[in-house]
Amino acid sequence: MNQDIKIIRGTTNEFDILITDDKGEPYALTEGETLRFGVKRNGSCSSYDIKKELISSDRDAETGAYRVKIQPDDTINLSCGIYYYDVGIQSGTEYYNIIEYSRFVILYNVTAKGD
Repeated sequence: MNQDIKIIRGTTNEFDILITDDKGEPYALTEGETLRFGVKRNGSCSSYDIKKELISSDRDAETGAYRVKIQPDDTINLSCGIYYYDVGIQSGTEYYNIIEYSRFVILYNVTAKGD
């Protein structure tokens, strides 16, 4: 299922990713596993415009979710428009897609940090 994200360029944005197992219970990354959030202009780009990696210690003990934080500097120099992201878990040589290829829209801003 697509899960589009819209953010305003140059602002702080936080959102939680809750991974569940086949029983619907919150999944906790194990030692050596990495949750990877990546944004690219399109799927054929070789480099990330934004990349965040979370590990087991980043899990919120209360909710079981992993919080991705987009800082103003992550987007301030990107052009506004449609990008794409997905989320996956790297576990050794295995890679599991958690959120499929979805739109990541960077919107224009009028005000900015430091105005």
